Amino acid sequence: MSNKSVAGILAIPDVGEAFELTLAGDTDSETRTQKFKLVQFVNSEMHWEELVCKLEAEGPIPEGRWMEAFRIKYPQADGNGPIGITDSSGSWHDPKHPNFFPHDYDEGLPWSPSLVWADAPFNDDWRWIVGVNENIAT
Repeated sequence: MSNKSVAGILAIPDVGEAFELTLAGDTDSETRTQKFKLVQFVNSEMHWEELVCKLEAEGPIPEGRWMEAFRIKYPQADGNGPIGITDSSGSWHDPKHPNFFPHDYDEGLPWSPSLVWADAPFNDDWRWIVGVNENIAT
């Protein structure tokens, strides 16, 4: 299903469509822009290990802090399910909770950011952010 922009707010890209995100640093030289895409596995329910393996085949798994860059660029939920990044490294959040990963849930508008426990099964409502192996010069 195609997403449409509303009142000047960018529409969330369709599954498989490349999009750019920019992660601001403390200085201009630390600012990074990268390309990503959304991946969704239809008619499936997977546990964490299988999910991560399938996503790694689609593209590199970004650091969890890219979720904030996604939320800034696409502030309006589209009602088509949650979007997550399978980074449970703890490098971007409280290391006391290494089994959690960042996601945006479309329970309301705008997004409801939170952490999700990685040991739960994931159904086909989920969309996942992965890299497209093509960095963009800034």
